[in-house]
Amino acid sequence: MNISTFSFSCLLKISSKHGVSFQIDDLYSIFTGATQGMIFYQIRKSHTRKKVEVHGLDDKTNQVFRKLYSTSIISSYKNEDQTLSVYISESAIRLLDLYSNIYLQRFIDDLDNLDWNNIHLPEETDINNVIKPDNE
Repeated sequence: MNISTFSFSCLLKISSKHGVSFQIDDLYSIFTGATQGMIFYQIRKSHTRKKVEVHGLDDKTNQVFRKLYSTSIISSYKNEDQTLSVYISESAIRLLDLYSNIYLQRFIDDLDNLDWNNIHLPEETDINNVIKPDNE
């Protein structure tokens, strides 16, 4: 696990406390010849105005979510309205515990700059190194 994987896993773990969840566009399975990968969305529920905002994630962040999904760091379930909601897997939670002494302080420092209305990867993140173990 590297800092990017750790950070996105932590982010998913605490996102519901900030009114944020993530969903998968499940229409990709309808198009059997489609070459486009899964598309993830950020869902933001406003506590004060009782409205829901849906934001598409940028390409780079979508790629990270796809990698996390393909390696079972995150998974999905169908909720009551039949949409695919994303959650952090039990194995990822255990990995967070194992790597917290290495990456937790950096994640906490990065939280100060996080925009909960528009979650995305920092520009300097190398997408190819998101899943590779201990490459920081």
